[in-house]
Amino acid sequence: MIDHLARYAVGATGIYQIPDAAYRASEAVSKHDLDVVAKSSPGHLIKARADKLNGTSPEHSAATLATFAVGTALHLLVLEPERAQQLIIVNSGARTTTAGKLAYKLAQDEAQERGPEAVILTSAQYEEVSAWAAALRDDARLAAWLADPSCQTEASMQWRDGATGTLCRGRADAILTPASRASSARPALILDVKTAVDASPQGFGRAAANYLYHAQGAYYCDGYEAITGWAASFVLIVVEKSTRAVATYYLDADDMAAGRARYRAPLDAWAEHQARLVAGEEPPTFYDTRPQRLMLPAWEHKQARYGHGGSR
Repeated sequence: MIDHLARYAVGATGIYQIPDAAYRASEAVSKHDLDVVAKSSPGHLIKARADKLNGTSPEHSAATLATFAVGTALHLLVLEPERAQQLIIVNSGARTTTAGKLAYKLAQDEAQERGPEAVILTSAQYEEVSAWAAALRDDARLAAWLADPSCQTEASMQWRDGATGTLCRGRADAILTPASRASSARPALILDVKTAVDASPQGFGRAAANYLYHAQGAYYCDGYEAITGWAASFVLIVVEKSTRAVATYYLDADDMAAGRARYRAPLDAWAEHQARLVAGEEPPTFYDTRPQRLMLPAWEHKQARYGHGGSR
């Protein structure tokens, strides 16, 4: 672990088993970072990183922390069940009462003692997350993958982008290279566990497009190939929240190409911004300072052309 932490910290490329906090402390660019650049600008990512260091980031809001805790607990219960008992703290008190506030404070103190990866859930949250985790563990295909001797869970990857030289990172839920695939064109599987309101092919397909899961898949697979020289497939294992039904999806070549285009544009923009800073230039901190055409959504032009009743 010490060697993994040391090598990761100095920016060495590879696949590492390190704590989540250490992974997130890296200055390497993550898929989430690229989403910030794609949505806004390189300047927004610089500010977001500064806010994170100062503890003023939206990531520290109560709602975001609660969502993060649920997601972390699910991954612990599915991928690292032996650590789940140690790191998941259930607080049954209602925080609207004096006794409940005291109970929560005690839970916070306990989480502090257990370390930065500990999470606090309400009883209702824990019951719900446990049900999702049970459904996922009962899935025969996922169970076989996780039981494979080659499986590495919570695997932190760090690599250099070949085109820009940018140091990149990604934390895969699981990576495995089964012996039966060792000589195939796509030897590795990168697994990602998700929850969804609608896990149907159409419903989850829309969610995947909205949340850019295909960009995540392309980013991780390209990173894995940069590190190992081997190609990989990206597989999403999804549990539907209400029914606890489980579905498994893969990305085909067209999905990967679309995902790659989605992550390459912000990665190139970030790399160019950093290169100009190194060269002593002053690129726009946020948006381009030159006058630009306003980007009205396509539906507004459609409505203006055909009327507010829609297309004809």
